[in-house]
Amino acid sequence: FPVTIFMRAQVLSYEDFRELDRAQEFGFSFYLAILVFLFLFPLLIWIKNKDYLAGVFVLKQLGAISLLIFSAGYLRFILKDIDLEVLQLIVNVNLLAYSLITMFFHYVFLNEYVMKKWAKMLLVLAMVAFPVEFILLITQFERLALNVNMVVLNLVTFSFLVIPAYGIDWNKSSQKVFSKKWLILIHLLIFGVGISITLPSLGYFQGNQFSAFSGLAYGGITGIILFIVLQYRYRVAREESIAKVSSAEAYAQAEKNRREQQAQFLAMLTHELKTPLSIMKMGYTLPTQSDVTKKHIQTAIQDMTDVIDRCVMDDKLQNHEFQLKIQKCNVNELIQEKINQYQDSSRISFAASEVYFIETDVQLLKIIIGNLVDNALKY
Repeated sequence: FPVTIFMRAQVLSYEDFRELDRAQEFGFSFYLAILVFLFLFPLLIWIKNKDYLAGVFVLKQLGAISLLIFSAGYLRFILKDIDLEVLQLIVNVNLLAYSLITMFFHYVFLNEYVMKKWAKMLLVLAMVAFPVEFILLITQFERLALNVNMVVLNLVTFSFLVIPAYGIDWNKSSQKVFSKKWLILIHLLIFGVGISITLPSLGYFQGNQFSAFSGLAYGGITGIILFIVLQYRYRVAREESIAKVSSAEAYAQAEKNRREQQAQFLAMLTHELKTPLSIMKMGYTLPTQSDVTKKHIQTAIQDMTDVIDRCVMDDKLQNHEFQLKIQKCNVNELIQEKINQYQDSSRISFAASEVYFIETDVQLLKIIIGNLVDNALKY
């Protein structure tokens, strides 16, 4: 039964007929194997990553497989007793459904970029034509339904020349797996395949012996093109995912180091404050306070003040808010002042041949002198 408007008559001998029939069966089987591969591999990607575009591509390739099976007559072989009109209706519905899922795939693919409203509306209107075509088909207007479908496909095919170049807002698009140039090239290839099918089917120019099979070839040729596109897109997405994981791991390591530094800082802070607080507590509990005791308390208070000042300074350094306050100071007086704050200052000997004046940040210099003296006394 005819499933297309193409028809080609040829007179063959029985031997030539059998040879051509075997060649055709081999061609159909080989092509079916290609379509099955283009169906199964993206299916595995979809199962692994649940990628929406890959899932739609799987449906598109499933439609191409069913179109080939129906057109090759395998459905008639399976359903031997089915009415021919019912069989014809199933084949035509399958053809319309395949056209719909193909348009939907291109809509999803292009929608990953920021499509302009008119481009979106064009593809949506093309898909809305499917219910109209289906109604025409079941109301015995088969030829009209198929012609409308071909006209819609023809318009969509020509839109592939326009949408990648003018229908996408490239300045707002964050999804740039493919550049504008590559996206135009991909759709030029699809346009070339599609136009070789739609124009002969509408009678705009005369077809040849391969025109009857061009519709079947569309699923395989575009499938190969889009399969390569999906593979490249999947590889880019995987590299971005690896980069994100590496960045997350680096951030986690940085957070771990920061927590360790905080723990060390708190331990140091506890140690630094424990001794001055013990001295103040001891001095507070004494019934009378001698001058020595008062001096120890004052030293403890100064030590606590220094610790607090270091904490504030550390916070400013971490937040890049610290500013040096350069002023002229007497180094000899600073050193002697620091020595006098220690209870066991007798252990420290300081002598200078002359008085030294420098320009520096006094607070930082006090901390440096204090650290040096503290370490000398402890170790």
